[in-house]
Amino acid sequence: MSGSVVGIIVLACTFGGALIGLFLRKALPGHHLDSDSRDTIKVSIGLIATMTALLLGLVFAGAACAVIRLPTFLVSLPLVGLAGAIAVRPPAPKRVRAIGVALVIASVASAALALAIG
Repeated sequence: MSGSVVGIIVLACTFGGALIGLFLRKALPGHHLDSDSRDTIKVSIGLIATMTALLLGLVFAGAACAVIRLPTFLVSLPLVGLAGAIAVRPPAPKRVRAIGVALVIASVASAALALAIG
């Protein structure tokens, strides 16, 4: 479903609920319409609004966390390929292996620095 269709459905449900509330007001007994009942309804609606805001905050925080971790994933992809290539080839001399380890450490450190800055 597209966003427009969902928006129209939400608008129709909200407007329909308001119309049903207008008609039900005439059918309710008088003690359901006094100030204590109205205060209870206000508190309930406030609780629902607060819970909705918390849920939306968690959704946005999860999305932001996924976006922040994406560069780390992209940096680690070549490292996984490098590890596979090293596993297939015969053992390299110690100096070549030390250079490879230094490159890996440098790339991981630069990725961590980029995450810390950005």
